[in-house]
Amino acid sequence: MRARTNPPSPPEQPEPRWVSIQTAAETFAIHDWTVRQMIARGEAAAVRVGPRLIRVDLNTIARALRVVAGE
Repeated sequence: MRARTNPPSPPEQPEPRWVSIQTAAETFAIHDWTVRQMIARGEAAAVRVGPRLIRVDLNTIARALRVVAGE
C-alpha cells in the first residue's frame, strides 16, 4: 500500500494593502482612470466602503502590472 501524501498547499498570499484609488495611482505612477479600468476588468481587487469610498488592494495592482510587463 502506498502512503498518502498531502496535496501541496497554495502559495502564501500577501496581506491586502487597501488604499484609495488616488494613492494607488500615485504609488505606481499611473493615472487614476487606469486604476478604475483595472478594477472594472477584474484585474485589481477593490471594495466599496460606504456609498462613495472605494479602496483598492495594492498587491493586485502590482501583480497585474507585472503580468503586463511580462515578468
